[in-house]
Amino acid sequence: MKWIKQKITSRQAMLLTVLLGVGISLTGVLVIAASKHGGDAGWSLVFRQFYFLTAGLLIMTAMAVVPFTFWRKSAKYVSAGAMVLLVAVLFFGIRINGMRGWLSVWDFYWQPSELFKPFYALTLAGCAAAPSPAKKRMAWLWILSTTALILAEPDFGTATIYLGIGFVMLYLGNERKRMLALIGGAMLVLAAAVIWRHPYMMQRLAGYWNPSGDPLGSGWHVRLFQLAIASGGMWGTTMQDAYWSIYYLPLSYNDSAFASMVEILGIAGVLPVLAMLSLLFLILMGEARKRAMRVEGLFLAGAGFLFAGAALLHMAVNVTILPTTGIVMPLLGYGGSSAIGGFLLLGLALSAMRTKEG
Repeated sequence: MKWIKQKITSRQAMLLTVLLGVGISLTGVLVIAASKHGGDAGWSLVFRQFYFLTAGLLIMTAMAVVPFTFWRKSAKYVSAGAMVLLVAVLFFGIRINGMRGWLSVWDFYWQPSELFKPFYALTLAGCAAAPSPAKKRMAWLWILSTTALILAEPDFGTATIYLGIGFVMLYLGNERKRMLALIGGAMLVLAAAVIWRHPYMMQRLAGYWNPSGDPLGSGWHVRLFQLAIASGGMWGTTMQDAYWSIYYLPLSYNDSAFASMVEILGIAGVLPVLAMLSLLFLILMGEARKRAMRVEGLFLAGAGFLFAGAALLHMAVNVTILPTTGIVMPLLGYGGSSAIGGFLLLGLALSAMRTKEG
């Protein structure tokens, strides 16, 4: 991480992290309000998102004031509980859009894989920072087991994020490249088996390669991505004229949030959001560099790549560079699990920034 040079203090970095998190979240509320469905009933999405963001901010604040050593010691217990939930969701979870990934608690749908991300990264940071080879092997077992459980839902987008962060953390922890390649090959075989097991995934791939071949079926979502982005152009449309986002784009406030944002704000209006995400990544990586090869530093690097990786994957799907898959843009897309999971990650990052540098 020598390419990151940061001249601000950790206190300034903490303040900027909070401001950027709030700014990105409020932009997401604007997109949800503009692309709401169902007339006045659609405003319930906006109010619910404000509720999620308020809860997330309170949780972030509470986590930030707790010493990072406490989170390090408790990570294994939280992670063990999360593994139980990832198994439970396969048997008792609620299926939405072909994926069994949610648990219903108090009339809310909670996605364990989204809430678990911060502690997954923290557990891997502890393993990657340890000099013991046994800890590295434990990390690989952790990566493979969690990714396999998420693929079984099946949730390709989230599984890609989990696997990618696992590779990044162990690469930064100086894991052998041959082992990285072997595990990557094993996961490709597992992913191919999941695609073969679920025929609708093959249809998505066919729609990605040739959307005009089945424009009302497998190519429908890809074509709507293209139409929404083309409609926005450079300067966007008014909130009332976001035709494709309001009436046609599936999950325009969630999985299709970036395409909806481009239609509403235009390319020029999206650039500040991309700048905020980029600055958040650079701040996290700069703070990680100050604590290189410590658990705090590896976790901060993992947090930076979690935000950047999820955002890039979401945008790549929305601009049709990659096949359609469900992945929420961090802090910007609608959803309680996504919003609270994002602020959980920021809370842990702020706690890590409070540790001594060097």
